[in-house]
Amino acid sequence: MDFYYINHKGEKIDFSDFPYMFQEGDLLNWSFTYETKEGAKRDRTGNYKMAAKEIPVKIAVMCDYTVPFEKRKSDWVKAVNRLSDVVQTDIFSGTDGTLYASSGEYLKCKMIGSEKTDWRMGLPIMFHTLTILADYPFWITEKKFSFVAGKENNKEEFLDYPYNFPYDYASNDRAIGRLDNDHYTDAHFNMIIYGPVVNPRILIGGYPYEVFTTVAKNEYLVIDSRAQTVVRTKQDGTKINENDSRNKVQSIFRKIPVGNHTVNWSGEYGIDITLFQERSEPRWI
Repeated sequence: MDFYYINHKGEKIDFSDFPYMFQEGDLLNWSFTYETKEGAKRDRTGNYKMAAKEIPVKIAVMCDYTVPFEKRKSDWVKAVNRLSDVVQTDIFSGTDGTLYASSGEYLKCKMIGSEKTDWRMGLPIMFHTLTILADYPFWITEKKFSFVAGKENNKEEFLDYPYNFPYDYASNDRAIGRLDNDHYTDAHFNMIIYGPVVNPRILIGGYPYEVFTTVAKNEYLVIDSRAQTVVRTKQDGTKINENDSRNKVQSIFRKIPVGNHTVNWSGEYGIDITLFQERSEPRWI
């Protein structure tokens, strides 16, 4: 399995090729914290979560040995300096970079430390033990769905949901789409709603995601379940906080459940939905 890092400015460090060669690390290891309640006959555990953690990773900074020595030494100096520049820009900006696995998943993190060895041997080689800090140490797979205005299966179907809502949701939600969360657990999401639309409402598996606001032409509204924000962006780039305009009866930040769901909306506006499927380790390929 290979890894590469991209900082928040888009600069890339590839740990699978010269001059940065991955050696070893704890990127694939994981553990959950938990709480224990004492019982009369046995203890019970619960509230399992992944806490922020530091991950040591060892790499070698070394250049292609087929290159002449003086050129190799010059390239090595540039590579050492570039590594520091690329990873430290995230620290000083307070912004996560992204560590990608060759399987496609990514981990949001910063590189907050470096210990160096073997740099005084007279050869252009150095070993770095980098300390990676992940506030939320899950590997993420993104799964994207687009629902285009006027191009879905616009026919009304009887919405036979396993629970009842206090409104008649079937009457105006005639566009039909599908969204499949094929993961083993519920998924956070990012939903973009494109104007023009008044009071957008989307049903996913019968559950309403609704905001009571007007999204004008060339504007868009973003619902972010991870950050728990609702933001409307105007044509000039101005951002409007619409958190108070959300449906507060059913939370619009509820994760998308596992399963293949019907998506119902008016069909008069477009929607993009990105699911964030979380794993404790990247998939092996």
